[in-house]
Amino acid sequence: LFAVVLSLTHKFLCQDWKTFQDKHLTKTRDVDCDNVLSKPLFNCKDRNTFIFSRPEPVKALCKGVKDKNVLSRSEFYLSDCNVTTRHCKYKLKKKINTICITCRGEAPVHFVGVGSC
Repeated sequence: LFAVVLSLTHKFLCQDWKTFQDKHLTKTRDVDCDNVLSKPLFNCKDRNTFIFSRPEPVKALCKGVKDKNVLSRSEFYLSDCNVTTRHCKYKLKKKINTICITCRGEAPVHFVGVGSC
């Protein structure tokens, strides 16, 4: 069990800025959760949060930050995709809130959560 947790932790922490953008940035608030999360990048995961933003404001949160979590001061438009009772079928919930991200090398590499770190 420890090896699985360590492996999953390593997977998340080893993401890069490009992967973060692919997984969490969107150009539309109306995310087609069923279609997007069925792609290999997501592999029908239980939940994913998309940030409706250009890359620059999100990356700016990590300016001067090397290796730690950062909570945004400003709020972002967010689209949460949560799995329903059926496999790879999702419900979209839109919200506005602050975001917590992990910064590594002055770039976001992991989406931690909404509202607090």
